[in-house]
Amino acid sequence: MLIKGANKASELNSQYNVIKNNLVTGGESVAEATRAIARMQADGEKYSLRYGKSQKEIADAYLELVKRGYTSQQAIGAMNTELQGSIASGDEFSDVVEVASQTLEGFGMTVDKNGKQLSSAKEMTEQTKKAVNTLAYSADVTSTSFQSLGVGMSYVSSTAHQAGFTLAETASAMGVLSNAGLEADKALVKLAA
Repeated sequence: MLIKGANKASELNSQYNVIKNNLVTGGESVAEATRAIARMQADGEKYSLRYGKSQKEIADAYLELVKRGYTSQQAIGAMNTELQGSIASGDEFSDVVEVASQTLEGFGMTVDKNGKQLSSAKEMTEQTKKAVNTLAYSADVTSTSFQSLGVGMSYVSSTAHQAGFTLAETASAMGVLSNAGLEADKALVKLAA
């Protein structure tokens, strides 16, 4: 039992080391990345107890966000909301992280009006809440799921954003098409028509 616990702790530390290396490779200073990792580990421990997800799952989600190009502050800002979205929707945490990230990126919600990447955890928290709540609401009031909306969003979000559609309009349209019997990933073909 002790060996198993030690192995899990070692694996978790290794995962955070990979995250730190990715942050440094992405342009953050070693000192900044080290501070961010300390915060991620503390938050991971707290969130694990609060939401019943393993610290490894949370570390995996941080790594996913960082590999997608999130800064440490963006990843820290997004995490709590994505965990809450997973609990509220009943969807797999990894699916919520992937869907929310794709949607945020597709609708340009990870950058400010000047195209500069959001720099504060607070700004990212607000944008992530907006995306997760919009997707969860559309999934709740239509015959689609959070994951199905995510599949559709992975195809249509950038195009819908460029065409001037909001996230809410796009998610609603996909939900309405799903109610009409179309799967969300096939609904985008109708939406584009």
